[in-house]
Amino acid sequence: MNTTFRFDNPNSVLVFAYEHDAYTHYYYAAGYGGYDFSLSFTVDSIPSAKVNGEHLCKPNHIFDAIIPPSFENQYIKWFFNGIEDQNGRGLIHFPKTLSPGVYEVKLKYEDTEGFTAECETTFMVVPSPTIKLKSVSHRKK
Repeated sequence: MNTTFRFDNPNSVLVFAYEHDAYTHYYYAAGYGGYDFSLSFTVDSIPSAKVNGEHLCKPNHIFDAIIPPSFENQYIKWFFNGIEDQNGRGLIHFPKTLSPGVYEVKLKYEDTEGFTAECETTFMVVPSPTIKLKSVSHRKK
């Protein structure tokens, strides 16, 4: 007797099976247990990796943490140029106004059991240019 099972296991589910013939009994246990502990964030809905090295032309920004479901919000910390912003502690959705300058933004997760994860990006905030129009002319064809 030859039996082969192939299946995907996206949710880390364990599968148990039992099979027998006249002389033997077979027990199968298959599965995969894994978890992605990666941490990331967006700046104005743009992934932090894509914002890295960019120039942003407005002062008001929204920082959104992207954390695994098992992480608890209370352990989230936001750092700007190496200094923790206490107003952002525990916030997944963190609106913040930034003056013109270069910013190294770090999202850090550190729980009471010592597990830590972090990610960071660097970008520059520049003042928005003011454009003044002196006159507008419309030409007819």
